[in-house]
Amino acid sequence: LHLLDTDSGAEADKPIDGCRYASVGWLPDESGFYYTRKLDGNHAGEIDTEQSVRFHKIGTDSENDEIIAKSSIKEAILVSTLDEKGLWLLLTEYQGSSGKAKLALYNTSTKETKKVVDNYDNIYEGEVYGGYAFLKTDKDGALNWKIEKLNCETLEWTTAVPEHEKDVIEFFSISNGRIVVSKMHDVASKLSIYDLDGKNEREIPLPALGSAEFISDPVNKEIYVAFSSFAFPPAIYEYTEETGMKQLWQAEVPVKTDDIVTEQVFYTSKDGTKIPMFIIYKKGLEKNGKNHTFLRGYGGFNVNYPMYFSAVNAVWIETGGIMAIANIRGGGEYGEKWHRAGMLDKKQNTFDDFAYAMKYLADEKYTNPEKLAIWGGSNGGLLTGAMVTQYGELFKAAVVAVPLLDMLRFHKFLIGRYWVSEYGSSDDKAQLEYILKYSPYQNIKKDGRFPAVLLTAGEHDSRVHPMHAKKMAAALQYENKSNNPIFLWVETKAGHGQGKSMQARIKESAMEIGFFLKMLGVE
Repeated sequence: LHLLDTDSGAEADKPIDGCRYASVGWLPDESGFYYTRKLDGNHAGEIDTEQSVRFHKIGTDSENDEIIAKSSIKEAILVSTLDEKGLWLLLTEYQGSSGKAKLALYNTSTKETKKVVDNYDNIYEGEVYGGYAFLKTDKDGALNWKIEKLNCETLEWTTAVPEHEKDVIEFFSISNGRIVVSKMHDVASKLSIYDLDGKNEREIPLPALGSAEFISDPVNKEIYVAFSSFAFPPAIYEYTEETGMKQLWQAEVPVKTDDIVTEQVFYTSKDGTKIPMFIIYKKGLEKNGKNHTFLRGYGGFNVNYPMYFSAVNAVWIETGGIMAIANIRGGGEYGEKWHRAGMLDKKQNTFDDFAYAMKYLADEKYTNPEKLAIWGGSNGGLLTGAMVTQYGELFKAAVVAVPLLDMLRFHKFLIGRYWVSEYGSSDDKAQLEYILKYSPYQNIKKDGRFPAVLLTAGEHDSRVHPMHAKKMAAALQYENKSNNPIFLWVETKAGHGQGKSMQARIKESAMEIGFFLKMLGVE
């Protein structure tokens, strides 16, 4: 953790080791801050040891920092959030990546810690303001989420923003004594402002149907909104209730966005569930079943696949192709219920949803299997890896990027154990049975006829071990009896993807697009 003077750019204090994924909360007078640290995190190979919350006073030795709280289990992820007065510190201990959390409140004046929730029964995420903790939660079965208000003194709970029957609360923040909430309606963003008691809702107007993110702080009235959509390049807006939306910046792109068409369809998956999918292409496209098509998906960890502008999408569309994004189960597009329908023993739903997206694109004459390519990264790499072993007849080529593929052993490497709450573990006999049925590496068919595959990995990936891509590539090459190539690309100076230089990202995208165009026979 590095501290810089923003005026001079000089180091303001000595670096603190072991602060991977640290959350930081500054005292109002900037004399010190609360932060999270992994004990012994400065030693090689110990990136996921016991975590703690500490207080650091500027100018002192960080090794003597006061420890406020420690994680109670090895798989815990600790997050601390400080209120605007520097009085109340919200301590959230997550059970791995599940989102389920224990809660406590620490009074920085009396140094007293109050236990609020002492189990992992529900999901919580929030901040503290005005003597209250505001928490997004699935408590009481609110699977589309609600925002609860907790009195820091009395620990009394009240509902500030109730659950909506369809719209899903994605994120919220406190701005100048108001609650600003981002909701998702059929995968498109909606922004609203509420009073602190959840009343008097008013909507922030967005420029189009798309994806919006925002930042705000408890003191200032300005809200800064980042907006993007498939045919709307990224833009930054400043919003106040007095002046409305004011555009501060928009990316200049060499693309005729007026020529881009966006469709949202709802196709039927294997079990009858309706799944949303975006289909993006250039005006005048003929649905003749011969268009080269690029399908993306993710489907995990309650993560949404939003509407966003992408240079890769634009390049593909400029070649005359179709870009499609399937919002499959396992993601958070329709709340925690949608997530749960694609995790643990329901993970096969994620794969079936994606396969039926491919079938829809062929049945509706957008494309055909010989002109269809699929892409997924990380958990999405598990998705496309499963497509290779389960549904290889539906497409011609796949990019399987920084993937999880050996699901019997994923939890034994790096930070994989944090994801047991999402996938299960082969150490559990009941969970082993369903994992073994879909784990891509264990389901490579002997003498199989596989589509073209490009597996990618980062040699220094600290999340997903590169062994997944390497062993999958070796096994596929050994068993493959088709004429389609199996490639492995290992970036020796990269990790899971974060922090790559612009040059490296361009090189990677060009390689993947070139692979797809070559495999699909596009000149």
